[in-house]
Order: sequence, then C-alpha cells, then structure tokens
Amino acid sequence: MNKKVLTIFLLIIAFSAIYALYRLDRRCGYITEEKWKIKSDTVIIIDDDGDPKGMRRMIKLCNELNIKCLFAVIGDRKEYYDFYDSCRAEGFRIVSHSYSHSKELDPYEDAYNNNVLRRDIITAKKSLSMITTDGSIFVAPRNCGKDYSSREILGEEYKICFVGSFLPTDYFIYPRTHCIPRFFLSKNTPMPDFIKHIKLCRKYKKPIVLALHSYNDNEWDYDYIKDCIKFALTSKVSADGATALILSR
Repeated sequence: MNKKVLTIFLLIIAFSAIYALYRLDRRCGYITEEKWKIKSDTVIIIDDDGDPKGMRRMIKLCNELNIKCLFAVIGDRKEYYDFYDSCRAEGFRIVSHSYSHSKELDPYEDAYNNNVLRRDIITAKKSLSMITTDGSIFVAPRNCGKDYSSREILGEEYKICFVGSFLPTDYFIYPRTHCIPRFFLSKNTPMPDFIKHIKLCRKYKKPIVLALHSYNDNEWDYDYIKDCIKFALTSKVSADGATALILSR
C-alpha cells in the first residue's frame, strides 16, 4: 500500500514539474537551439554599441574575411541612424542593444528597475523599427539577462537574446531559455583562453558567439582580432568552408 501511495505521489510531482516547465515556456518565450535552428557549427560575430568608428573597422575586417557580422546599436543615437541604414544596405544585420544602455538596465546595479527596463526595450523597438533587420533579436547591455527577472522581461519582447558571458558552459546556466551567452573578445584575451573556449563550444556542440567593442582602442588590435575570428571560423565541425552564418532560419 505504501509503495502505491509513494508511486502516485512521485507521479503527481513529475506531472506538476512538467506542467510548470510548460507554463514557463509559454510565459517567458523560452526557446531551444533546435527550434530556432541556430546550428551548433555556427559562428556569430557581434559588434556591441553601434559606434561608427568601430563599425567601419568591423566592416573592413568582415570584407577581408568575406563574412557579415551583427551590429548591436543603441536607440537614442539618432544621429547615426543613416549610417546604420547604409550598413544594413551592405548586408550587415542590425539589432537592438537597448535604447539608453543605462545602469538602470543592469540588475547588478543599485539603480536597476524592472519597469525602466521594460520601457527601454519597448522604446528601442519602436525607435529602431526602420533600422533593425530582425526585431526578434536583442543584444543585452551590461549584465542585463543574467538574472531571472530581467530574463523574464526580455522574453516578453524577444525570441533570442545574447547576454554577456565568458564561458561556453554558461549555456547550462540558461537551460532551454531564449538567452544565449556571448564571449567578449579583445586584444587582452589570451590566445590559450580563446582556443579553450572554442574547443569547449565544439565539445558541447554549441554555436560560437563572439562579441567585440571595436570602437575601443584599448580593446582593439586589428590583426589579433582577425586571427581569432579566422580560427573560430575554420574550427567548424562541418567541412563546408570558413563561412560565418549568423542565424539559419
């Protein structure tokens, strides 16, 4: 009798857990890589902050490597909108990086506010609607997306959010969520650490997502960044050449 009761109790718990996950998926817009067809051998290059100086550097580099990157731009920089539009015309993808990029969007800052974050991303979506190539993708500023509350808000508006990170194992911090960690690459990134990161991504069959601040001279070394990206591109599991496929839908 006790075994039957225990079995029924465990079945109820299992069913409740499955149903709770289903509700989370519905409410937070969680995704799987398979659902959105982000291939495990994909290399995604993101240039953060949308500064024309850096974007021109990235365009030159991308043209040399025969790839296209994804530019994350900030909504309140309206003076750059024409430039963003010209980048889009060249085939580069433009996505939102928030409207203000302020501390109020960072859950690790005292100034953080859920309502401000919600208003900011909605404002950015409206302001950048004529500029962005895909309104369902968001590159989270600062530490946004690293805690549950901000991830939940991002999931209300976006299908895919790239969040700040350093380790490919962080994929397991956000299981099945719409949040995908991006690895920050700069001239200060030791090559052994970078190679280890690439190998781990391949080991766990995760896409390589590299983010750069190309406008920042303190982080930028053209030849070093180029070599790192070339290494990431040629480390693909498949043997179909060194191409950077941003997102395959």
